[in-house]
Amino acid sequence: MMDVFGYSIYITNGKRNRGPNVTQPSLARNIFISNIIGTGIDKASGIQIAGLPEQPIEGVRLENIRLQFKGGGTQANAALTPPELGTGYPEPRGTMPSYGVFARHVKGLEMANITVGFDAQDMRPAVVGSDLDGVEIDNFKAQLAPGVAGARWENVKGLTVRNSPAIPVAGANAK
Repeated sequence: MMDVFGYSIYITNGKRNRGPNVTQPSLARNIFISNIIGTGIDKASGIQIAGLPEQPIEGVRLENIRLQFKGGGTQANAALTPPELGTGYPEPRGTMPSYGVFARHVKGLEMANITVGFDAQDMRPAVVGSDLDGVEIDNFKAQLAPGVAGARWENVKGLTVRNSPAIPVAGANAK
């Protein structure tokens, strides 16, 4: 992918319940994405995985992915908390608090052999994870601006990080 506008990889579910017999939120599970190279990616976000609090996305594996971003994210962008999608149209909107991977409400997330970087300095962490259960990261390489943490974790259980010195486990409920 070249000159990507918006998000390079976007996985979500919603609860629009648009039919007369539809009463449950949608499901997204057992997803495998691999062998992706993207350049010139917009600052909004690279990878976004967003489930619902009551219906997390389950079983996502991302492997052999290299993404190069335009950069330009600010400290104010890094402090953002994206709104829940809820019943709205599940379309990506706005700039995420991380430049590489934003994951929220996910069970069973695996990331292996991922490299993310930027052309212009970006003041956001490479990864932000919130409400995650079972995260395994192996060989995640991230370019970081001076003084910027590689990852921010909020309410994360079962975090395992290997061969990824830029990705700290501090702040997560690591096991």
